[in-house]
Amino acid sequence: MKSKLDSIRDWRLRAARHGYRLCVMAEAEGVSRCWLGTYLKMKFGRPAHALLAEWRVHETKRLACAGAKTADIARLTGFARTNSLYRSLRLHSQTTLAQLRTALPLQI
Repeated sequence: MKSKLDSIRDWRLRAARHGYRLCVMAEAEGVSRCWLGTYLKMKFGRPAHALLAEWRVHETKRLACAGAKTADIARLTGFARTNSLYRSLRLHSQTTLAQLRTALPLQI
């Protein structure tokens, strides 16, 4: 059975555009949050929230290596506060923003 989600190729870009929020992405695509979560798990082999967290951390690393300000990184990656950004980095990538800024540039 074909899904209208099959035609989407730029999942990372769509996730970023919708603040890495599964419910906002689902609403924008015209499907339920549950179906989008199931679809992403079938397509990428990982739970949707883990996938979105991975994409968000990747974007955070890219912005930090580029020298973006902390407040800008938080805003662009969908965090309401910088503290939430710090907590998410520690939880999902076991690193800090300061460590990312001194790391080698990311290979994309």
